[in-house]
Amino acid sequence: MDGNYPVYHVKYPSGTIFLKAGRSGAIYTYLGYSTKLIKVPTTNLRLIQNIEIKKRVYNHLGNHPNIIPCLCINDYGIQLEHAEHGAIREYFAEGSAIDNKPFMVWTESGFKHPNDDENEHTMIRAELYALGSTIYEIITSSQPYGKIEEWIIY
Repeated sequence: MDGNYPVYHVKYPSGTIFLKAGRSGAIYTYLGYSTKLIKVPTTNLRLIQNIEIKKRVYNHLGNHPNIIPCLCINDYGIQLEHAEHGAIREYFAEGSAIDNKPFMVWTESGFKHPNDDENEHTMIRAELYALGSTIYEIITSSQPYGKIEEWIIY
């Protein structure tokens, strides 16, 4: 390396164009097919192993309504249906508002962030708190605030 960054190469199918770099390699979209993309590893051994693991996972799981459909697994990588909203980070960065109005999420009292300002202004933090509260209830089989009356929590 001699102080330089390593150079990795990508083997990708013809008829595709680079879309973005992902955590497990590069993502290419097919010309003329906006609903289909392919994840391919670079020549980095770790990324090749990562894609191989993902191939085994898709083969094991098959199609599932909560997973982006796998269209094909081939020597290049994994062909996937393009997610309706693109990458989840981009979706949240754009916000899920309608007509550029601030988006709103109403959370049950026992799952609300304890700081009211977080519930009103920083929706992502409030949603993460609600998710954590949901996970807590799944693991413990009880609500985060137990049997405290809802009006006391609110």
